[in-house]
Amino acid sequence: MLKIDIKATGENIIKIAKSKNITHRIIADELGLNRTTPYQWERGRCLPEAETMLNISKMLDCPIEELLVYTEEDADEGAEDTQADNIE
Repeated sequence: MLKIDIKATGENIIKIAKSKNITHRIIADELGLNRTTPYQWERGRCLPEAETMLNISKMLDCPIEELLVYTEEDADEGAEDTQADNIE
């Protein structure tokens, strides 16, 4: 089963933004977020909410599918690991 890799997704968002000369600060300001929020994504502490992810996609002119990074989930770890707790 696939799951979203929180840290890799955050790193990917920032990598794509940097390739377009968009800084953490610009992301936060344009989306009306706390300036530390993009750093939290990059460090894998949380994921953007769905609406924010849509706005990031528009800002970066990049499909959401290209922002998300997935990993395989082991059957044993799936029951304990909930992604919903890490969405901001």
